[in-house]
Amino acid sequence: MKSLPADARRAVGLLYIAAAVITLVELAEVAVLSYPPHTAVASWRYGLLGVLISKTANFVLADALILAAALLLEHRRILRAVGAFHLLAALGLIGLGVMYALDALVLRRAVRPQFQRGFDLNSLRTVAVCLLGSLACLVVFWRTLRAGVARDEAREERPVLITDS
Repeated sequence: MKSLPADARRAVGLLYIAAAVITLVELAEVAVLSYPPHTAVASWRYGLLGVLISKTANFVLADALILAAALLLEHRRILRAVGAFHLLAALGLIGLGVMYALDALVLRRAVRPQFQRGFDLNSLRTVAVCLLGSLACLVVFWRTLRAGVARDEAREERPVLITDS
């Protein structure tokens, strides 16, 4: 890939800042909505994951901005870091999905019969988002791994110019 002109590189670099702002705003909102923490209470954990899942689109947007900037600017270390983060995120999402499903089973007994169908559908949707999100994270992990390998191979294939002095 040809290197971008300096002005374009600076403009693309702003994508990192935009991603950081989006992520920090969303995390601040989650922190405010979930304060004070009651980790031992199933309904608090259930609600926290519901709030996090509702922020998925904005987190995906921030993620796409980081990936686009890293690819365009050829930042291999950032691609590797993003890949490692996605591997950890996939494992975390699987764990959260299982925990959420178990909390939903505990809380289901307290739900009035007329609201159980909605509760079940919401719980199923959230677990499905966790599982699909973990699959998407694994795909991103694999693609960033492959992108780093492809860039390394492209660098190795460049001819070496040897001149006589």
